[in-house]
Amino acid sequence: MEPIGTITMFYPFLDKKTVELIESILDDAFHYYDFVQKLVEISKSYDMSTPIARFAVIQAWLLNETDIWEEIQPRCGEDIVMMPIGFWRFSKPGKTVEEFNANFYPALEASISARPDDWLLLYLHMIAARLSQEPEYSKNIDIAVRLVEENPELVCFSSYIHQLRGYKKYRARNLEGTLEEIERASEIARECNDLLRTSYCSLMMGGFFINDDPHKALTYLDEFYILAKDTLHLREAVGDATRNMAVAYQIFGEYDMALELLFEDQKWSPHAEISAYTAEHVAQLYCDLELPEQSLEWLKGRTETFDFNWPYLHSAMVRVLVQLDRLDETSSHLETAHKLSLAIGEDGPMMYYLHALGLLELARGNLDEAEDTLQSALQIATELNSQRGLNYCLLALTRLEVVSLSQSRDVGSSGPWMTQLEKHAVKKNYPGIRMQHALLKAEYQEMIGEIEAAQLALQDALTFTDSPGVKTLRKRIQERLQELETSVDA
Repeated sequence: MEPIGTITMFYPFLDKKTVELIESILDDAFHYYDFVQKLVEISKSYDMSTPIARFAVIQAWLLNETDIWEEIQPRCGEDIVMMPIGFWRFSKPGKTVEEFNANFYPALEASISARPDDWLLLYLHMIAARLSQEPEYSKNIDIAVRLVEENPELVCFSSYIHQLRGYKKYRARNLEGTLEEIERASEIARECNDLLRTSYCSLMMGGFFINDDPHKALTYLDEFYILAKDTLHLREAVGDATRNMAVAYQIFGEYDMALELLFEDQKWSPHAEISAYTAEHVAQLYCDLELPEQSLEWLKGRTETFDFNWPYLHSAMVRVLVQLDRLDETSSHLETAHKLSLAIGEDGPMMYYLHALGLLELARGNLDEAEDTLQSALQIATELNSQRGLNYCLLALTRLEVVSLSQSRDVGSSGPWMTQLEKHAVKKNYPGIRMQHALLKAEYQEMIGEIEAAQLALQDALTFTDSPGVKTLRKRIQERLQELETSVDA
């Protein structure tokens, strides 16, 4: 493979013999993932205190691929400098935050006291900053900045400092500050040909902006996907990209494309098991397409086999059972989703629970209760700026308007939820959501005898996009047009 800055930026801090060994590994490697894999294997022949072994730990940690990291992580305890880096992944069964803190911080103090080389000292403080809260976060960032200022050869590593700052600003909902820091991190990484950090910056931006501007987010994710898949061959990271891209396309209402991306994620994943997240996401997408049988296949058994608290699975199961008209089977899943959502204490799970409950009340004909519940879910979605949540709630409330009309309830000729759904979809440029709005509007207009208007609404919807991501929606619209034409002829 061609040398990249992700590797060569370490050369000024390594002895000639170590650099020659790294160059020989580069000659044999096909791509960056393969390079790190070979590097870790060769490092097993060296003591952990040697430069090549320490370099291998840092590269494996930066790569962040489970299989390679697990090859070298157990050896980190052999070297006082590497020991705290070995504690990086602590979210394993049986490991608590308290247990992590009791191990990590004493090891970090001992490692820094051992006076490692500046490049290692810089990484130790950046890792500490990533894992710490104030005031320790600022203290470690300040030390990292000072190290770079005192040694200009370390400037290539400062992209990670900006990345950490961006992450902190994102958590504080300072999106302008986040963009500024990550763009600076990406700029430094590109100047240093640090392709790994460049790719991670794009992935971060894609994930951060998925709700604030999903179109912009997709641009970042596309950039990351190409670099990570074709150049670096980052298996787990490509999975992160496809999952985030699937969310963006689901927000657009391009459900077929979202499903395709999630299925690609399964091909790239080195793990055979399907995660709870993937099972729930695929199930929701099949419900979006009104294909509950396929959705049920993805959820069968998984609400019992996943033993950690994942309320979204049970909320998704309620939605599936409602579409299948198996309302009597929803009770246990609804109760579990509610209990787990309360236990977690976060708004996201509660939003999906209330959405599922609202759909159930709607299916039971309890329209007032359904509207109150769905409006509660909509309020949470608005506060969270959850675009998926907004789509779900507005579509459900618009469906409720159509059902209300069919039961001769006075909902007003304008259809306020229908109007709000259309404004939302047009303003955000969500073509698939606009198509679903058109289907609901046509159904509404047919009920009040405006058949020609219904036909025009559906014909107009076919012009929104011809993306493969909406092929199922286009098919449904074309079928409805045929049905309307048949009814007019009759």
